[in-house]
Amino acid sequence: MVGRFVGETSMGFIHGKIYELKSSIEPIAFKEGFSTNMKTCIVLRDKHSKAWCPYSSLEAILRNWEFNLIRTEYNHI
Repeated sequence: MVGRFVGETSMGFIHGKIYELKSSIEPIAFKEGFSTNMKTCIVLRDKHSKAWCPYSSLEAILRNWEFNLIRTEYNHI
């Protein structure tokens, strides 16, 4: 899938840039205080770099991404 990152630049994703993405559901380790806990997350990864980001919900993804792009906006990928 192709999307434009509209969140704050982080985890290798740059605000306003268009990415070709793959998604997966993965257990991710999170530090909480002195312990590490595993949480199942929706993970988006860029197919052409090491950028990736775990999300707790579809709503969280939709706050940070736009997916309704016109094909001419991402022909360069």
